[in-house]
Amino acid sequence: MTLDSRIQSGMSRMGFSKLTDIQNKVYEPALENKNIIACSGTGTGKTLAFLIPTIVRNADNNSLYAIIMAPSKELSMQICSQINAISNASGIVVRAVALFGGVNSRRQIESLKKNKPHIVVGTCDRIYELIKEKRLSVHTVNTFIIDEADRLLNPDKYELVGSLRKCCMRDIQIMAFSASINDKTIEYAKQLTNGEFVNILTKEKISIPSNIKNIYFIVPKKDKIEMVRKVIRAIGTKHCLIFTNSAYDADEITQKLLYHKYNVAMLNSKVDKAKRKNIIDAFRKEATDFLVCSDMAARGMDFKNVNAVINIDISDNPTEYLHRAGRCGRDGLDAICASIITDGQVNIIRKIQKTFNVNIIERHLYKGSIVK
Repeated sequence: MTLDSRIQSGMSRMGFSKLTDIQNKVYEPALENKNIIACSGTGTGKTLAFLIPTIVRNADNNSLYAIIMAPSKELSMQICSQINAISNASGIVVRAVALFGGVNSRRQIESLKKNKPHIVVGTCDRIYELIKEKRLSVHTVNTFIIDEADRLLNPDKYELVGSLRKCCMRDIQIMAFSASINDKTIEYAKQLTNGEFVNILTKEKISIPSNIKNIYFIVPKKDKIEMVRKVIRAIGTKHCLIFTNSAYDADEITQKLLYHKYNVAMLNSKVDKAKRKNIIDAFRKEATDFLVCSDMAARGMDFKNVNAVINIDISDNPTEYLHRAGRCGRDGLDAICASIITDGQVNIIRKIQKTFNVNIIERHLYKGSIVK
């Protein structure tokens, strides 16, 4: 299999040395316009498995060519962020817009008009709503992708998914991906594709590298920001990524670290492309010691010399922990991933442990040192 050279270079810039099993197995049938139902474990690269061939196949297509349905706003935004990362790294121009409910649709409609997307990503109810209101035209769409298919190809959602599919061309390519697919999901997939699809199943499992030590500290929410500085000192790191779940926390921790004379920068999704590049380059060259960022802002970044990651809060999605932890300890470097959580977040730690079979140990600080 020959991978498009632009994608190959882009993947390398994003820190991926080779395709995962699911990405390898999907690539050629997807390029051949075949319908695909694929099942692969959490963290195995399913998002890139459907994005890479879709983008390659439409590299010279300047119209809207793909709809990606996701069960939540958060996942929709993560997929959009991944599309942007691929586009930036490969040089293939891909414009994506996220469409989801729970907010006024006016800004999303303006974004559709302004950006003229190649791919729309979103929840099926909002996408269908905008199609029916004639705010979104899908007559050029050639690829229909369902992410987390087990949550969308079920009795509650199938009728809406089917209605959305009928808005598109008759011979559209359909791809459905999930970490777990049951017989009912397969039955609904057969109805969508008239029984014509390639069934791809992998047993691949992704793990957190053994050279990364995983620990967590439990503190009251009001003490989290101050705890970051204490953990930095206790670990003794001079080159560290600090992840937050909110823009407010990112700004507050950055300001506090700057006040205490730390050499720190902040990266969020609102930073323009030129400034983003300067911030990343400075951190990569170790001109900046600490980088505070969100999950979405960090997508597509690869650093070889980071020996610590500190999480202020952790995501409900175990894959995000995997991505965060995996940004330190590259090339076998001994590293530590430390999470600062509240009592109410211990259940998320348990979920991560179960998903990736990793031991995340509770630790405490005593007189500036990490103790059991």
